[in-house]
Amino acid sequence: EKERQAGEEAEKEEEKEKEEEEEVKQRRIEQRQKQIDIGKATDGYKNYVRIVPKERRVIGVHPITPNVHQSCSKRSWDGQVRAWRRALHDYDELHAGSAKLAEWEREFGHVMTPVKALVKDEDQAQVGEATPPARTAVPVRLNFDSAAEFPPLSLAK
Repeated sequence: EKERQAGEEAEKEEEKEKEEEEEVKQRRIEQRQKQIDIGKATDGYKNYVRIVPKERRVIGVHPITPNVHQSCSKRSWDGQVRAWRRALHDYDELHAGSAKLAEWEREFGHVMTPVKALVKDEDQAQVGEATPPARTAVPVRLNFDSAAEFPPLSLAK
């Protein structure tokens, strides 16, 4: 009888711990979503979604919203959100007729996609062109003078 009671108590305690753990997970997801919502309320994000259609977004080139359901440390999450928000700032000043948009068009050429206006006021929407990449990754090519400088690696000891 005592063993059965002890087993039942252990099961109840495990169930209680699981419920508490689930509450903590849910709270974490809510807090993360709140951070994402704050980022999505910025002018940079609003301009970004107008300028870069979802099907044209490239990981490593355009800012990608962090996944609130991913399993990661608080430090990792904070770093992802910080990098995402920083990348969105590239789109803060992009609206029809802006100097920054003109600069991007000169720098990146005609890499644009037709989109609805790049203006903040929806009533003044015009058809414009823009899909400048945010912080493009540039491939680096390493050139060595001779193979002797960097001999092949050997796994044998």
